[in-house]
Amino acid sequence: MLFITENVPSSLRGKLTKWMLQLKPGVFIGTLSALVGEKLWNKIIEKQGNGGAIWVKASNNEQRYKLTISGKTNWSINDFDGLQLIAHPLKKSIKRDINLQEKCDIIKEVSEVTSKIQDVSKVTWNTEGVPKGFITRKVLFNNKNSKISSSFSGTSNFEEYPPEILWEKPWTDEIEIIGKSLVSFLNNIENLHEMCFYGKKLMCLDIETTNYLPKAYEGFMNIIGVSLIDLREIKPKKFSLMLFQAYNMTREKNKAPLLLKLIKPYLKDVDTLLVFNQDFDIKIINTIISKFSLNITLPKKIVDLQKYFSNLVHLEKFLTSQVGVKRVYTSKYKYTEYYKQFKGKGKTGYNKKIEPIGTYNLTDTLTPLFTYLILKSNKKQIDNKLLKI
Repeated sequence: MLFITENVPSSLRGKLTKWMLQLKPGVFIGTLSALVGEKLWNKIIEKQGNGGAIWVKASNNEQRYKLTISGKTNWSINDFDGLQLIAHPLKKSIKRDINLQEKCDIIKEVSEVTSKIQDVSKVTWNTEGVPKGFITRKVLFNNKNSKISSSFSGTSNFEEYPPEILWEKPWTDEIEIIGKSLVSFLNNIENLHEMCFYGKKLMCLDIETTNYLPKAYEGFMNIIGVSLIDLREIKPKKFSLMLFQAYNMTREKNKAPLLLKLIKPYLKDVDTLLVFNQDFDIKIINTIISKFSLNITLPKKIVDLQKYFSNLVHLEKFLTSQVGVKRVYTSKYKYTEYYKQFKGKGKTGYNKKIEPIGTYNLTDTLTPLFTYLILKSNKKQIDNKLLKI
């Protein structure tokens, strides 16, 4: 994308050079995501003073770019039969005709600038097989030598979110606190090999849909997240917890099957699938499998934690009472707000946010998994405490 500035403070130009290349005084070009570009443009508007600027960004329209102007500048944007053109009026003191060579030079300069803008829109990332318009994220917790480590990674084929900004604080903190606490809990079970879940591969699954339930049940699934722990043939005190998440940033129903294809490898050999409210998550997933004739089979054993708790708020209150773990940066009462941010602004949905809805989703897989392990590790004591909730 390109910023053309005029009479703006030198401090603002200095900030822009940290992100972009200055082709000539006041003209900045760079390969940025739409999200970063939007933030820089807002900063220009805020700090432009008595000056002004034009934002030239890649677009899918006929001319392949879009122009936006702000502040006071001699440059103007003219609409010529549906095409946006930049005009810079000649000063009154200059009265001369532009010769043919000058016209050719101007056309050449404009062509060079617009070609660079179009090149930005063609930037390709290492998407590792992620479909266009999709994002995947992964977290791995390892327990080795009584030390728990965590790693966050991801892939993106959605231009507003390059891979390097898929994870940000404080959202990583919430996931890290709960994930490390879960691994530590298992690590401290002395008779782990006697537990009913030992030797099993456990997965907890959660989906996020449109907040209009009739449409949700039709198969409008936007995000799927899983927490997976494999306790088969593990060496003492050495096991890992993995989280995987996939986003359908397009929110198109016909692309929902791709979410299930992305998690299919993780379903292999799962002994027990945990969910909260099987009549929602599993019902919608089975609808998509049936409607699109997908070659995907869910594990035979599905445990619905709603059998023990009326809602996730009660489940997490119980979890907090047992191990002191709770949500810090997300809330079960704010889904509508989170979904609105995920949808983005306007009809086209620009400036979409993968947080806090992403952490909300992964936490919805971690807390039921953690609670299940607690329930099964000390069943008699837990049954008595559940009566009090």
